Amino acid sequence: MFSTKKPRSTVNPEKELRFTRAHQAILFWSIATIFFCLSMWLFLAATPYLNPLDWEHRRVNSILWGFLPLFPALFFTWVALHLTRHAFIILTPLGIEIFPFWMPKKNLTVFYWAEIEKAEVDNEAKMLIIYLTGDGDSRVYVSLNPIRKARRPLLKRAIEGRMELAAKEAS
Repeated sequence: MFSTKKPRSTVNPEKELRFTRAHQAILFWSIATIFFCLSMWLFLAATPYLNPLDWEHRRVNSILWGFLPLFPALFFTWVALHLTRHAFIILTPLGIEIFPFWMPKKNLTVFYWAEIEKAEVDNEAKMLIIYLTGDGDSRVYVSLNPIRKARRPLLKRAIEGRMELAAKEAS
């Protein structure tokens, strides 16, 4: 029925290039920090340390209010860690693997090098454009916004190198 085994490790991890959603994670780290600071402020506002002279007229009457923004802070921290650690695009000897934001293991898309006619990175549009072989004009556009700006030239160099290698093999 359902397998409870862990996924197998990669046979040759040195032949893979992984690009994560680290640039996208910045937003979630910022939101988590804001909620955490709000939580700390509510904890402090419920104590006599902020305004010891006016203790009877304090704005927050219970320390439990500080836990309310703590839960979203923990959630956004988890999302940011997930985006920072897990792959968005993987270049393997077989092809290009693209992991979507929602349910990446289930909705993974793989484009094999044999079915890729041409691939290029457009820095101005921040897009990876994959031209597929076959009938018609089949293209796949992948936004590179989730990848850190410093890593985009590395992706471009890897894609161009692979396309040069494919051109040499074809001729």
